[in-house]
Amino acid sequence: MQPARCTSVSTTGARAEGSPSGEVETLATPGSVYGIAVDAAGTVYVSDIWNHRILKILPNGTAGTLGQRREGLGRRRRTAAQFYYPCGLAFDAAGMLYVADRDNHRIRKIDPATGAVTTVAGSVQGDVDGSGTASRFNTPCDVDLDASGNLYVADTGNMKIRKVSPPAR
Repeated sequence: MQPARCTSVSTTGARAEGSPSGEVETLATPGSVYGIAVDAAGTVYVSDIWNHRILKILPNGTAGTLGQRREGLGRRRRTAAQFYYPCGLAFDAAGMLYVADRDNHRIRKIDPATGAVTTVAGSVQGDVDGSGTASRFNTPCDVDLDASGNLYVADTGNMKIRKVSPPAR
């Protein structure tokens, strides 16, 4: 049996597709890499927590960003979107990317095809069960989905695991 092979997949020095002014994207801030998820096509998404953005690394090494490199709460697309310490990432069966947007106290959904960012659950800081933005989280740090599409959230500030069920179809 051959040992597993490890290689680096990073954006150090890569020109970023769609980044402001074509700047070079790097993971230069120590400790900035927090969450990682890979889609069905092999594109790697990385939450760059201290830079308030999601990095997108295509299989060919081309890099791109979702987020403005400053904290905020914007429902815009691609580089105009805003996050506030994005943490955990997870894909659902339809290829939508979910983000634990820690200091916005929300769970956000990104459509990778369009770059559209929407809020799935959460609003302001708190501990309230409810539908959509009626629910409240306290610094959610990770997300994952089960085979039925239920989203599980590590609601760190409330010291709970929360379940967000998909809307009835």
